[in-house]
Amino acid sequence: LQRRPLRPRLDLQLLIKVETALNRIGANVNQIAAAANTSRSVTPQQLARVLDALEAAHVQIDSLFPER
Repeated sequence: LQRRPLRPRLDLQLLIKVETALNRIGANVNQIAAAANTSRSVTPQQLARVLDALEAAHVQIDSLFPER
C-alpha cells in the first residue's frame, strides 16, 4: 500500500484573512478596470492601492508555508 503524503494543518483564521485580502484585491482591480474603461486612464494612487494589497496578500500566503 502506498501512503499519501501528509498535508500540513492550516490555520482557518489565517485562511479567512487571506481570502479577505484576495477579495479586496479583486475589488480594487475591478474598480481600476471600470475607471480605465470609462476614462481610459488609471491614477498612480489606484495602482499603488493594488500593489499594496497584492504585497499584503503575498505576505499572508507565504506565512501559510513557512518551510518554503
